[in-house]
Amino acid sequence: MNEKEILASESENANKEDIRRFLMEAQLLHNPDDMRNIDAILQVSVAANEAVYEEVREDKEMCQALRNLMSDEIEKEIMAGKTQGTVDNIKAIMHNLKMTAEQAMNALGIAESERAQYTALL
Repeated sequence: MNEKEILASESENANKEDIRRFLMEAQLLHNPDDMRNIDAILQVSVAANEAVYEEVREDKEMCQALRNLMSDEIEKEIMAGKTQGTVDNIKAIMHNLKMTAEQAMNALGIAESERAQYTALL
């Protein structure tokens, strides 16, 4: 990926082909430092070109390329959502059924090994 392609994808007037080329090239990179750089470039590019990225999202091949690039971030968000959902459930059980945190976690079947994590978030 050359500087011209990167700058084209970041500019406010990037076109669909610039973004397509950037995404296809970015998928070939696997080094963690490269991935962090790609993530930063992608954030700037999406912010500057929302309408074009909306078009790109509608293209199944490009949508998959975006998913591949963002898979680690997506997985982290999913896990954070699940954790928050469990914390919310524990709190609701504690409040509505007048149970302790331990009793609520028993009711939810939360493994002993995970309880300290949830207790810290209550």
